[in-house]
Amino acid sequence: MGGSQEVILFGDWNMLTKVGEKKSVRVSTAGRVASSSVKASNIQRIGIAKTKKSKTAKTKKGGKTVAVIRVPNNNEVVRSIKGLHTEILHSFKMSLKKGIALGEILTKTKKELGHNNWLPWVDKYLPFCSRSATNYRALYSYRKNLKSAKVSDLHSAYKLISEAKNYHRSITREETKKRRRSFADKKSDFKNSKSKKYDGRIIAGDNYKVMKRMLCDGMAGKYSGVVTSPPYNADFHYSDSFDDNKPYDDFLKETLKPFPLYTQLLRKGGRVIYIIGSVTKKKNRNDNGDYNHQIITDLLMGVKKVAPKLRLLNHIIWDKSGKKNPLNNKYGSFCSPKIPLTRCCFENILIWSNEEFELENIEKTKPDITEKEFKEWSWNVWKVAPYSKPGNPHPCSFNPKLIKRILKFYTYKNDLILDPYAGVSTTGVVCKNLGRRYTGIDLNANYCDYGSDLFQSA
Repeated sequence: MGGSQEVILFGDWNMLTKVGEKKSVRVSTAGRVASSSVKASNIQRIGIAKTKKSKTAKTKKGGKTVAVIRVPNNNEVVRSIKGLHTEILHSFKMSLKKGIALGEILTKTKKELGHNNWLPWVDKYLPFCSRSATNYRALYSYRKNLKSAKVSDLHSAYKLISEAKNYHRSITREETKKRRRSFADKKSDFKNSKSKKYDGRIIAGDNYKVMKRMLCDGMAGKYSGVVTSPPYNADFHYSDSFDDNKPYDDFLKETLKPFPLYTQLLRKGGRVIYIIGSVTKKKNRNDNGDYNHQIITDLLMGVKKVAPKLRLLNHIIWDKSGKKNPLNNKYGSFCSPKIPLTRCCFENILIWSNEEFELENIEKTKPDITEKEFKEWSWNVWKVAPYSKPGNPHPCSFNPKLIKRILKFYTYKNDLILDPYAGVSTTGVVCKNLGRRYTGIDLNANYCDYGSDLFQSA
């Protein structure tokens, strides 16, 4: 790594320590200013010293606190990385050892910088992208495997690492599927409340039947938003009583079925917010028509027919490019123009308003969206990584960050929100944290039970 360098800082000791705790301090060495991440534990106080006039604040004693900060010797680290990278490019087949050495430097540097500072540092200082940096670090991580397999060149090394990662990924994926199926099919002790109050309730049952009962119980016009994502007909196992692999026409009919009830449950201006993909896989592509079913087009046209009171307000693209594996991992004719396919890394957020576009602030609560959030989120492409949590029993849970954006952008505090495909009630948890009220419905009682625990503990 080339060790570290000592930097002399002048300023109030309490302020220096406070800055260090925030992990952001600007240091000056040899007339050059650089930004570095520094912990308070790395700042050593060495006493008070009289100094000449400076822009830094003086202490009460008329002098300045002198501190020593030890930071990575950035110039030496970058010089080593660039040198090794150049040698590797010039002698690809004989450079495995240099690749592992470079991976070791990068691994240690990332650990020292911390995860949040790693990518900006790579972009600023290194002659290659973050993907290359990850590949080099993989060489270092798998060095023992490479040695035992007697791999001697970079090409073979990357091939072995790729196979190992794919194997572990497939094993993990199958284990996850089995665990989730077992959870979905187990016998549940969850029991619905007989109360006619729906604020803060999670209900197990068919959402259409539950919503009909809610209307009979006086809930018409009480909701400000429906925030949900329906099943995609992608053959996920939600329960034994639900078929997620229907003929397309049946799937579309089932997806459109609740919309007329939404118009009755929502107040004027209330929003229906659906998160959904653009296409669904066509089972028999020899039939006439498109390569895939255009679900988003068919849904928009269908809503106009079954729920004409709903008026399309907005369409947001949810960019899931942070996802390591695209939703579709099939390339079609690989490296050939015969029938190449693009892999999907986005979904759609469709927003309808009930009868009118404006949502009145009935309770006169102050909107909780900040100016910074509004400016960022008013762009119609939202880049939010998908949700991944170890042990999550549901195959398609929301990222809470995405729901937070939706709720703050489209609803007020104390608004009542409905999720008719609630899953494990991620929407409910975010509603509670943001001061919204919530009703969740899901067909599977096990998800309701799990989600109820999350909701109560939020």
